[in-house]
Amino acid sequence: MTTCRVNLYKSFRGFLAVAGLTVGLVLSYAAAQPAELSPAYSPSGAPADPTVNLSPARAVVRVQQDGPGPSAAAPLGPRLSPNAPFVLSPARQAAPFPIVLNQAVRRYIDDYTRNIGEFRARFFGMYPFFRDMARVLLSYGVPTDFIYLAFAESAFAGYHDGPWQLTKATARDFGLRVNRWVDERLDPLKSTRAAAEYLASLHDLLGDWRLTIVAWNTGENSALPLEDLKRADYSELSEVLPRRTRALLNRFMAVAFIAHHPALLGVDLAAFTDNSGPSAHYLITVPPDTSLQQAAKLAHTTVGVIRALNPALLRDRVPPNESYKLRVPVVAAHGKSAQGAL
Repeated sequence: MTTCRVNLYKSFRGFLAVAGLTVGLVLSYAAAQPAELSPAYSPSGAPADPTVNLSPARAVVRVQQDGPGPSAAAPLGPRLSPNAPFVLSPARQAAPFPIVLNQAVRRYIDDYTRNIGEFRARFFGMYPFFRDMARVLLSYGVPTDFIYLAFAESAFAGYHDGPWQLTKATARDFGLRVNRWVDERLDPLKSTRAAAEYLASLHDLLGDWRLTIVAWNTGENSALPLEDLKRADYSELSEVLPRRTRALLNRFMAVAFIAHHPALLGVDLAAFTDNSGPSAHYLITVPPDTSLQQAAKLAHTTVGVIRALNPALLRDRVPPNESYKLRVPVVAAHGKSAQGAL
């Protein structure tokens, strides 16, 4: 792996030299150091764009798991084997993500607020899961603002790949099931757990949240040669990014800025992101091959609610070979058959 990265670095440096650029790129050989609280982003000199640091560092709280595998310390760095067990990384602190309000970000802000009805509708569609998605991100030491990365990826629509747009291979690498019965990429909480594990492992490798998003979008080998630009102005970093990665970062920062400045933009998303209250969901265990109609009757709710809270289910019943944990509303569960809050 190290030899591969060195060769990649040499090729990349040679390309820059030919192009007449004088940028010194340094690879870090400490590719899997323990995560630490990163220092505040403070570029040297006066930045070209105003910078807003959001999501102050805070203590990390673990959440109850409903995914496969035990809760344990995970190896640092991305897991590449599809047979690797799903484990929970150690809790850590989340450094703030540096939000830059440049011209490109402002254009996305204008686009979102110009179509404010559609913008809010997308958020309302994810409303039942926001609080727990934020808790999952915190449990991995990922800034809660990264919940807006899912919006930047999919506008929370998800379609066939879920809110985080994970590939099937990546989803399986991080413990999600994708088969003819279930596609856990479509489940906002389970996919957030996989995304958070992946983002945390990339940050362990790169030590910078902006480069983490670059690696998320283009692969770690594309981000490693940029490590010397960790503390550069965003305008300098963005010049060397692929167009799609730059657009993803700009969309992400635009949504985060809107969420943190409701009075300025007339969009109050506080109710979506408040993670201080209890969860509104519980898990109940149903036998194999239970129909959603039977499950709805058991949970004193409707099939529509069961489908909405369990979007990973691809059929009108749970898988036939095992008991299955269904998410149901707290008001429906009555606290009797619930296995535990999410």
